[in-house]
Amino acid sequence: MKKLIVFMFLLCCFVGTIFFKDEKNPFFSIDGIEKVCFAANEKIGCFDVEGVHCGDLVFNFCSIETAKSNLSELKKQSKSMQLYFQGGDVHQLLDSLKAEIVSTSEHEGLMVFNCYTPYEQSCVYVENKKVNLQIAVEGEKIVAGFPVILTGF
Repeated sequence: MKKLIVFMFLLCCFVGTIFFKDEKNPFFSIDGIEKVCFAANEKIGCFDVEGVHCGDLVFNFCSIETAKSNLSELKKQSKSMQLYFQGGDVHQLLDSLKAEIVSTSEHEGLMVFNCYTPYEQSCVYVENKKVNLQIAVEGEKIVAGFPVILTGF
């Protein structure tokens, strides 16, 4: 009887987390995204613009609408995703992604934030800490890379 009660309790907890979790991935609900880039080993076929070759990678640029409608397939085929913003507030971006800053650095006016967000699965390690979001800010331009920026700034 105790096993049945424990099983029912665990089952209720599990079902409760499935049905009552209302948090959604906010990547594409952030204001100001101009374009999206998926870095992959090859050109991914469903894009608005031709892929740009750079070494072993192909940078596949697309609109926010294309990225939203094909996200699950694109994430499977890519190594990294970059979001490009013109204007906006980096602190608002950090808040909307619930990002915790791991480290920051500045290079000739380019501010770089290495962060961790609960919304991204893949990660790299920087100074023995998990990083899955890198944000570069220069003037009005912001680039956010998941897990890191591979396209450059």
